[in-house]
Amino acid sequence: MFPNRAARHALLAASLLALAAPAAHAQTPPQPPASGPGPGRTQQNVVRQAEDGFGTTIGRESIGIYTAGNVRGFSALAAGNARIDGLYFDQVAAPSSRIRQSTAIRVGMSSLAFPFQAPTGVVDYGLIRPGAEAALSATASADTDANASLELDFSLPLAGERLAVGGGAAYLDNTFANGSTSTQAVLGLAARFRPAAWLEVQPFWSRTDTHDNTIGPAYSPAGDAPPPRVPRGRFLGQDWAGFEGAAQLYGVLGTARPAAGWSVDLGLFRSAFLTERDTFVLLDDIQADGTGRYLVFTDPPGRTESTSGELRATRSFARGAWSHRIIASLRARDRWQLFGGSDTQDFGLVRVGERVAFDAPDFVFGAQSRDEVRQSTGGIAFVGHWADIGEVAFGVSNTDYRKRVQRPGLAEAESRSSLLVHNGSVAVHVAPRLAVFAGYARGLEESGVAPQNATNRNEALPAIATRQQDAGFRWSPTDRLRLIGGVFEVRKPYFSRNVEGLFTQLGTLRNRGIELSLAGALTERLRVVVGGVVLDPEVTGEGVRIGRVGPRPVGLPRRKFDANLDWTTPLEGVSLDARFAHQSSRPATTSNSVFLPARTTASIGGRYRFRLAGNDSVLRVSLSNLFDAYGYDLYGSGTYDVIEGRKLSASLVTDF
Repeated sequence: MFPNRAARHALLAASLLALAAPAAHAQTPPQPPASGPGPGRTQQNVVRQAEDGFGTTIGRESIGIYTAGNVRGFSALAAGNARIDGLYFDQVAAPSSRIRQSTAIRVGMSSLAFPFQAPTGVVDYGLIRPGAEAALSATASADTDANASLELDFSLPLAGERLAVGGGAAYLDNTFANGSTSTQAVLGLAARFRPAAWLEVQPFWSRTDTHDNTIGPAYSPAGDAPPPRVPRGRFLGQDWAGFEGAAQLYGVLGTARPAAGWSVDLGLFRSAFLTERDTFVLLDDIQADGTGRYLVFTDPPGRTESTSGELRATRSFARGAWSHRIIASLRARDRWQLFGGSDTQDFGLVRVGERVAFDAPDFVFGAQSRDEVRQSTGGIAFVGHWADIGEVAFGVSNTDYRKRVQRPGLAEAESRSSLLVHNGSVAVHVAPRLAVFAGYARGLEESGVAPQNATNRNEALPAIATRQQDAGFRWSPTDRLRLIGGVFEVRKPYFSRNVEGLFTQLGTLRNRGIELSLAGALTERLRVVVGGVVLDPEVTGEGVRIGRVGPRPVGLPRRKFDANLDWTTPLEGVSLDARFAHQSSRPATTSNSVFLPARTTASIGGRYRFRLAGNDSVLRVSLSNLFDAYGYDLYGSGTYDVIEGRKLSASLVTDF
């Protein structure tokens, strides 16, 4: 740790200048290939490597209409639909960027490769795979919001193709839109071991420690008033109110092919999120004159841990143009959570935009609650493929779910569920470049935890039955361009805050929509990734009938659009890129009495590829939120925080 923020930034700036110093004498190398990230970081380009416009993360950049927390209007992570290299993973902490090569959101036709499909899509993390080529990458970055970072990544063969290790370390100095700051140390390590031609084992470990994380206030107006206009970049929290904690993930992946036509895959994961200090600051009940009650919610140390994994055996058959696979799978998880016992301090009235420093109180914490969830799922699936004709897939699984809850002063409560879930899909190649598909999935899923602004904050919610129907097409007008379209309908119970502030089920949510993706090369120099979704979400139930709940769910826009372009200019080593993102207005309160307005943002940037002291290097410059659009993020019904403004960023990546 360095003594102050200025010293940390000075060191990071010196690192950046040291890497950049010889650049004036460098010569430009040939352009790297568009596909595949290569052994280092200089070849990473999310627009060049994304397969569709639904959601992709490569390295430091993310694009697409969906994120892990919002797929077709639902959280794929809350639903338990995370995968690591295709294998089931109960996420408490995600793989850090030091061991993660990519993240992709799989929906519609892109999810057909998963034998056990689930509603709400799949978040698939791809881990790094250390290989036979040694590599070392360094990245230094900074921006006009006072963010700065230094990252190192490596891959080192120890015994040719048999054994290699890789990973990295990063130090990040973060500044957020509301003026809050934090520092993070990120470490990751992975190995790939092939003791025999038929066996590969990949252990991995990653950890992210967050320190000195100050917390600025969220804003909750009284009644059904719209959010106040709050200043960006100004810290209005308390120096003593913050967050300290760590996220850790480790595990092992294994693949064995013991005989012709047989494969066995194993993924075993241990994921944990540990908090030493956790604070939520809220300016509540804001009146028309701009005053509100300054509340600080502080939790004692807590933890959430999960052990999860999947064992899968596959038997493959092939005869002529016909091939098929029979897959047997066993998935399980054991999640344990210690939470609650928070203390709430009311510091009285404060005006929006004014910082008032309060003395740190003596917190008095209460007894904490414990949740434990054990779930196991056994299933069998069939996937058949007929060359140039189509494919069919279906699976059946039985899920056993048990949850134990221990609340202070109450007897232990236990709930159990057992559900037979199934999925099926069919895809037909109706023309050499055109395929159509249809699918159905039913699942038993988690519904996440109550948000920070709820009276039951952090409480694990019950398991729910869900179902999804979808259909669509995939058309390739050229060998390098692909258009994917589809329609879908997903039904789940609807959770939000009620009038007492309790986050609970208020009805049933049906999301029906149309989604489109266009990805690929329009010309030799221009590549595009475009995604769009038109959503028709509807809430039904008793709350809607009596007028306490609106017919539209909180936070979901009816339309969302994301377009990305990457142009390799005639200037050697220079490429330019742009992004345009739009979302329509969305309900901000459960009653639908307040809507956040539509928002459109634009970003531009460029890359300069050159040789730095004989090493491949990329200087990346970008300007995000080009027109300084003002808007809000939602913490939940009626609670807001401001989004980032215009920001100029620069980074330098060198592969040694």
